[in-house]
Amino acid sequence: MRFAHITNAVYRQPWNITPGGWLSVHELLQSRLAVDAENLDLSAFVNPRPDLEVDSNGIAHIHVTGVLGKNLSQIERSCGNTGYEQLEAEIADAVKAEARGILLHLNSPGGAATGNVETSRMVAGSGLPTVAWVDELAASAAYAIASGATSIVASPSAQVGSIGTILPLVDTSGQWEQRGLKPAYITHTGGDLKDATWPPSFSEAHREHLQEMVDDFFGQFRDHVLAHRDVSASAMRGQTLLGARAKNSNLVDCIGSYSEAYEELLAKVDTTGSGK
Repeated sequence: MRFAHITNAVYRQPWNITPGGWLSVHELLQSRLAVDAENLDLSAFVNPRPDLEVDSNGIAHIHVTGVLGKNLSQIERSCGNTGYEQLEAEIADAVKAEARGILLHLNSPGGAATGNVETSRMVAGSGLPTVAWVDELAASAAYAIASGATSIVASPSAQVGSIGTILPLVDTSGQWEQRGLKPAYITHTGGDLKDATWPPSFSEAHREHLQEMVDDFFGQFRDHVLAHRDVSASAMRGQTLLGARAKNSNLVDCIGSYSEAYEELLAKVDTTGSGK
């Protein structure tokens, strides 16, 4: 039962994430279930997420990396993933430290839908000039966070967007049938939706209910993006766009380098006498 809450989050909760990002979560969970975690040595492939840093120009550097989610474990964070609580705390710390601007470093496939819009709104409402820099990937939940920045700068080969929500259910009825298993759930009278997402499959009533929930999560995502950027419905089909196409769809403001992103942020803040 140690991983029950993680299994539920991975397989029965909506995600604002790319297919590759979700598969990395799935594969990590399966590997953890298959080995003794106490003997698992992560030192060879751990790439920790950098902490908040306020540089000499008063620019707060905040990193949005890996899979995003709420209440991540220490081992998840040590592997480079980002908790929404971490981002909210660092935004608050940057404001408290009287940072003059925020540079978001994004490299993430997205993550859990739960908690995403709240963190995205906090980033957008920080009151500080903010530039989002995308070197490789800012997809789904990560793009929601980036969309509230003052401007978004992406490298020519960066992938941006994936505005969409998915509930990654799997129909396991065939597997259950092979094992001779047949569900016989008993719910309270009138509770025909209580067993939604329970294996091995689900009814049309379940599907309609779950579709409504996914659409509600997507509505939060879409409305947040549209509150800050003019993005057409054709760019909100769940796809990522590369460099120039992302700019043409107004997902980003310009194509450039990290230095150009940093200089753009400096131009937005008063750096006179900045020696913090």
